[in-house]
Amino acid sequence: MGRVLRRDVRVVEVATPSPSPFARTLLLGYVGQFLYDGDAPAAERRAAALTLDPRLLAELIGPGAGDLADLLDPLALAEVEAEVSLRRYPAQDPESLVDLVRRLGPVTTADLAARCEPADAAAAWLAELEGARRVMRVTVRGEERWAVVEDSARLRDALGVALPVGLPEEVLRPVGDPLGDLVRRYARTHGPFTAEELAAHLGLGTAALTPVLRRLTAAAGLVTGRLRPGEEAAAEQYCDAEVLRRIRRRTLAVLRSEVEAVPAATLGSFLPRWQQVGSAGTGTAALGSVVDQLAGARVPASALESLVLPARVSDYRPALLDELTTAGEVVWCGAGGLPGVDGYLVLAPADSPELLPPPQELPDSAVARAVLEVLSSGGIFYRDLLAEVQAQEQGASGTEVLEALWELVWAGYVTNDSLAPVRARLAGGRPAHHSQRRPPRAHGALSRRRSLVAAAGARPGTPLPPSAAGRWSLVARDADATTATLAQVAALLERHGVLTRGAAGLEDLPGGFATAYPVLTRLEDAGKVRRGYLLEGLGAAQFALPECVDLLRDTARRAVADPLLLAATDPANPYGAALPWPEPATEGARPRRAAGAVVVLLGGELCLYVERGGRTLLTFTTDPDRLTAAAHALAEAVRRGRLGRVTLQRVDGDAALATDGTVRAALEEAGFFAHPRGLRLRERDRSTPTGREGARAGG
Repeated sequence: MGRVLRRDVRVVEVATPSPSPFARTLLLGYVGQFLYDGDAPAAERRAAALTLDPRLLAELIGPGAGDLADLLDPLALAEVEAEVSLRRYPAQDPESLVDLVRRLGPVTTADLAARCEPADAAAAWLAELEGARRVMRVTVRGEERWAVVEDSARLRDALGVALPVGLPEEVLRPVGDPLGDLVRRYARTHGPFTAEELAAHLGLGTAALTPVLRRLTAAAGLVTGRLRPGEEAAAEQYCDAEVLRRIRRRTLAVLRSEVEAVPAATLGSFLPRWQQVGSAGTGTAALGSVVDQLAGARVPASALESLVLPARVSDYRPALLDELTTAGEVVWCGAGGLPGVDGYLVLAPADSPELLPPPQELPDSAVARAVLEVLSSGGIFYRDLLAEVQAQEQGASGTEVLEALWELVWAGYVTNDSLAPVRARLAGGRPAHHSQRRPPRAHGALSRRRSLVAAAGARPGTPLPPSAAGRWSLVARDADATTATLAQVAALLERHGVLTRGAAGLEDLPGGFATAYPVLTRLEDAGKVRRGYLLEGLGAAQFALPECVDLLRDTARRAVADPLLLAATDPANPYGAALPWPEPATEGARPRRAAGAVVVLLGGELCLYVERGGRTLLTFTTDPDRLTAAAHALAEAVRRGRLGRVTLQRVDGDAALATDGTVRAALEEAGFFAHPRGLRLRERDRSTPTGREGARAGG
């Protein structure tokens, strides 16, 4: 595993029709360990076993693993047997009766009468159909039965049945596998059965049927083992593979109903925990894991490196992300512009370009079209790009080309090998989130060279704008719509762990949850995800990765954790997406998942909301202890430079300086001090002044 982590060993995914011998051993060991794990509820243990591959399940429920037969729910089995045996919807006319004979035959009159409504009409309908030469009487095992005339050759060759005279020549032609057809028909209309029961139905010996049963089992048409719950049968049982799948799905539905839902607020603690907030580790390996989990998520560019990534990677610095992008392991693209210099960014592993969002409307500009034409031939540096664009558009200035380039970036057409130009552009304006301004790069000897060139009477070269650094290229998108949809749904599952209808990011998927639902259903049938009512009040359509169910319940049992500050648009913040915004403590402005806003969560519940610019604060609790803890988390983020200088002018709709009571006391204890404009805390203020000391510090 260490060599895999260091990428000395490459992992290749291969889809095989059945588990390999090595994988088979692992699966058997995993199931054995999971089944007898005393901490897991019985419903989850049974559901995990039932989500196995049908072929592997068929081997597991053979000799030595008989206890797994009890995983099937008896009521679910009875319901499916009633459906496949055609008892649930009785025949009400001769046409529906002949269909019963075709699907069940050869069948006795008593069995047909039990499936007719009214039952005493069966004899008259059969006489009518017999007169029309659509059904016929045959003798099987010494008793009279009914069959359709199309089965004449099949019954003659398989069972040696004497046929009535005068049948058409077409129905007497031999068929390819007459006995196999009758065995498959019996299996499709019955639940688990034994070879003796089948032999009694067909009037043959078990020795004659055993080769046919083995052949159908090898072809995956039948599943064998101890399949009927609650029976200690010594004889081996058989079941049609599709019938067993229906029983398994029905049993899974019963087990899902037994799963206890946790409070919806648990999602506020689960999501940060699942998305590695504060626990991803250090270095590029941890950052790569975070990027893989956030792949496809739209995040404001100004929040990406100030709040989102530092919240997960403890030693995050821009050089770590540049190391991954310049090495070609991570790609990025724009996903929409914001007012000013900011916009939305999407990160994705380089081998998953299908997770990048589709481009937006092409800017209606001749310069932008020229930029695209130049970049269509491959990656290029800005200096060469500027020269080629100006060669096509003679009147285009450097400023126009740069602005057109950034319009294409935010529209999702153009990307760069590094995020350095994004940082430079954010530092040169007013982004949604605070961005630490970095001094421009000193040119040193290069500046002296320019001055010497100018003194000699020549025009020196124009310095490269910092927001144009790096190599520019078109965003690579080569996946079709179906592949992109599957990849995006898988990314949403990996990001959220528990996917609900309102989860953040679903709105970016074309068609939303309606598009994701069929994919999630197929993943459930394949045993990759589990559906159930896991979170209270969020609808019945909830899908979770199997390991997330226990993690979700463990999170619900945990004590209140430390306060957590997140960007309002962070995928780890469920409020405004999967969870509705709670009502503020007092009437005032409504919170939104807007760029520039931040939230403070405590124990998964929303405590504070700060609007863009740090001028408005909304509180969602009146508990003094919770308010104080949340205020300290807000102040700590300010001191670390993540939010810049914060001056709260309004608190819960009132002027901040006029605010009195619990909220004011909590803010002042955290270090906010009175200022003519409101309650202020500066980035460089490392102390925690209160009262008059804070006022003097503010002066």
